[in-house]
Amino acid sequence: MPDKDLSDYFEEAAKLSGGKAQAVGNWIVNDLLRELGTAKISLAESKIRHAHIAALVKLIDAGILLNNAAKEVFIDMFASGEMPENHR
Repeated sequence: MPDKDLSDYFEEAAKLSGGKAQAVGNWIVNDLLRELGTAKISLAESKIRHAHIAALVKLIDAGILLNNAAKEVFIDMFASGEMPENHR
């Protein structure tokens, strides 16, 4: 995956998250890249868009989702392409 695509993805997600860049980065590096590798697909082929990551981070920040539940929601999101609020 080109670094520019990943960088742009991160920047957009960080903007939408309300300044939670570190949390966004952690989800991208630890979860999204792992799932992309496991599925053997590119970022462009993923159903997860930057808005999905930002929304997930906001739900965690608001205390609506705990980290363990968020991990499960992420896996569901990755498979379905639905926004995280649809998985609660």
